[in-house]
Amino acid sequence: MVNLLCKSQKNKVPELEKKLESCDDLCSALGRVQGVIQLMQGLSEGDPHWVYCSKFVLYFLHHLSMCLERLDESAFPTPEARQHILNTVHLLQKMSEMVFTSHMAYSPPRVAREKRKSSSCWLPWWFVFVGWFLLVSISVVSTYFTLMYGFAYGREKSIQWVISLAMSLFQSIFILQPLKVIGMAIFFALLLKPVAVEDSEEVGLLLKEQQEMCKLYSGREIH
Repeated sequence: MVNLLCKSQKNKVPELEKKLESCDDLCSALGRVQGVIQLMQGLSEGDPHWVYCSKFVLYFLHHLSMCLERLDESAFPTPEARQHILNTVHLLQKMSEMVFTSHMAYSPPRVAREKRKSSSCWLPWWFVFVGWFLLVSISVVSTYFTLMYGFAYGREKSIQWVISLAMSLFQSIFILQPLKVIGMAIFFALLLKPVAVEDSEEVGLLLKEQQEMCKLYSGREIH
């Protein structure tokens, strides 16, 4: 968790100097997690980055708590050390839950945005048939008047006119339009800069990965 949090400069978490090999190393890492939680407590609520970050920390602490509870006392130097670490993790878990609840309370709900989108005006489903009827009718009427107009030129000119029309249509569909699409794609690829991924999206991806890990190790999905 510390290695993932330190990837974002907003979290202000220093990297671990070495791997966790003892209870002292674990306590040091938990101290850095506590620093992140305290940082989130003093920042503006509702920021998407901190909403995702607080949820990520809460899930990971929950997973860590379950893993520590499954370990025997022989994995720790003393029973007191095991109990001290468990108490620390439980305390951090409560703190992160409060922070996450606080940030979620001030963040704009996603459901409200979806309701605003769904409140727009929509036509009934049977208007699909009306659209197809108008399309076929306009095509038939325009084709009829085009043919009547072509017959006025005589047989030979009408055939030449139909051939030129078919050639221009073929050229537009299979040559000109694909070249335009390729040209526009090359133009935007060369001139436009790639969009940078926001920190909230990065934390969201990390959160999704940790949710899958929690589900794998705990045997149940955490909501």
